[in-house]
Amino acid sequence: MTTEHFDLANPVTKVDDIPDYEMYSQTINSLNKRFGNRVLKGIKIGYIASEKDRIIDYLADKDYDLKLLSVHHNGQFDYLDDEVKDMDPAIVIPQYFAQLSEALVVIEADVFAHFDYGFRVFGLSVAEFKQYEA
Repeated sequence: MTTEHFDLANPVTKVDDIPDYEMYSQTINSLNKRFGNRVLKGIKIGYIASEKDRIIDYLADKDYDLKLLSVHHNGQFDYLDDEVKDMDPAIVIPQYFAQLSEALVVIEADVFAHFDYGFRVFGLSVAEFKQYEA
């Protein structure tokens, strides 16, 4: 299984990270001819609400064996950015969970990847984390 990353409005790179589906498909097809149909095609979809229509449009006519869904950023910062360490987890974590909830409703996917991405930088204990449960 291989996966390509698909992230729109990426605040780190300042560009849309859009895989070339045709080239990717050709590469997978070539590998499958060579290795007996053992390579599967996947995508890791980075969700952001402001780009949900573009995400849905991009995925509409494409065929993947596996779709991973994740939330890496909120359009202003990536949740692993150093600046997040200085933010209040009581604000960041609930906002991140709201993004996760929306992503799971809007995007059809097979796997939700690294649900902890939005709060890893805080290094919370289990007891500390529990105070943010919905």
